[in-house]
Amino acid sequence: MGAVKAGKPVRLQTLFARYLLTTCLTMAALALLWWTAFMAVMNSGWVLPAYTASVQAGVLAQRIGEEGVLEPDGIPHYIRWAVFSLDGKVTAHAAMKPRRLEQIRRAASEGRIKQGLLYTQYHRIVPLDGGGMAVLQYDYAVPYKSARLAAYLPDFQSMMLVVLAGLLGGAAALHTRRYARLLREDAQRLTQASRAIADRSLEAAVLTGTHAAELGEALQAMETLRLSLAESLDRQFVLEQERRREIASLAHDLKTPLAVILGNAELLEEEKLTEGSAQRVRSIGSAAERMQASLRQLQALSSQMDAGEARMQRVNLAALAEALNAQGEGLCAARRVRFIPSAPPQGEAMLDREAVTRAALNLLDNAVRYAGPGGSVALSLAAEGGLLSLTVRDSGPGFSDEALRLAGRAFYTEEKHRSSGGHAGMGLCYAAQTALRHGGVLTLQNDSGAVARITLGRIAESSTA
Repeated sequence: MGAVKAGKPVRLQTLFARYLLTTCLTMAALALLWWTAFMAVMNSGWVLPAYTASVQAGVLAQRIGEEGVLEPDGIPHYIRWAVFSLDGKVTAHAAMKPRRLEQIRRAASEGRIKQGLLYTQYHRIVPLDGGGMAVLQYDYAVPYKSARLAAYLPDFQSMMLVVLAGLLGGAAALHTRRYARLLREDAQRLTQASRAIADRSLEAAVLTGTHAAELGEALQAMETLRLSLAESLDRQFVLEQERRREIASLAHDLKTPLAVILGNAELLEEEKLTEGSAQRVRSIGSAAERMQASLRQLQALSSQMDAGEARMQRVNLAALAEALNAQGEGLCAARRVRFIPSAPPQGEAMLDREAVTRAALNLLDNAVRYAGPGGSVALSLAAEGGLLSLTVRDSGPGFSDEALRLAGRAFYTEEKHRSSGGHAGMGLCYAAQTALRHGGVLTLQNDSGAVARITLGRIAESSTA
């Protein structure tokens, strides 16, 4: 029935032309089959030709006119009749529906031979002896020969038209379903390819062999995109691996010189130096300690990138909040910043506790640094709607537009609105990486100060601790 073989794609115009052609040919064949069956029934003698009622009505009208009376026994079942008196009242009639009886009344009073639009009723009006009249009603339809069949079976002509309409409608529906399935299969391949590329599942090739050439070209374009994206990701992976090795090598190379500088600075502090020299030695030691802290952050970030999947474990959220509150209180107290602790959330969650703790401390350290003495820092750990979020707010000047756009990248520091103070720009990057490894994201915003939030995916469980 007009199937289009897979592997031989055609243009959409050709596909629709085939649909129309095969549908029309099938309908024509079914119509011919219906007509053959219709004529076979006609020839069987069960039904009479459509003109039978008209011919018989003419014969009856002539006979009634000659005899002056209407004899009901001689009228066939497919002709309806009624007798009217001089004053227009019905004195006798064949059993018929009220609508048809009303048509006979109008024919008698108005002299109208034809009535009705879609299904016309014809009338013959014959005068009777004594001044009355007889009205014969008939239509051009195929009647049953037997009055018994007419009484128990539906109208033959209407029934045959319903059968024809069903055959033609069924053929159209089957062809439409067939060609719609072909296009749906092509659309499903496009959807599967799009989802695979969106999910970066680039190992398997995009399926081809569509029925429509235009959709096949779209799939081919997606295959090209898949190959290009896979190649780009491979190059990116290699570059990231090289960058991580370089970072690890640099961190390793800097450890020893920094240890030497810090150790010598500590030894010099024990010597008897002038006040100016002692101050410079302390500055050297302080700078070396900051470099060591930045180096530890760099090593932690590099280790996190190399670790792959997060080391997940079941963590009590209330205990985690208590530990983070203690850390935040210590950081704020050392710099005379007011700390607002988090309320202990209920339940447990599967997460990498060490990584989440380090990310939270990075956010707290940034917030304490920029809030400044007399400022405030608030911590919030909350599990809601299956999501675990960790939010740190500070009362500082907030993020600049550039920081909102670029913060979270390694080595980015904000100089204009939030002084770096020796900060290497890796704290937010580590927090962003931690959120990503937990299926979440780092978001920054300004709301009466700076707000940094990491959302740790759908990992919170409803069970209470």
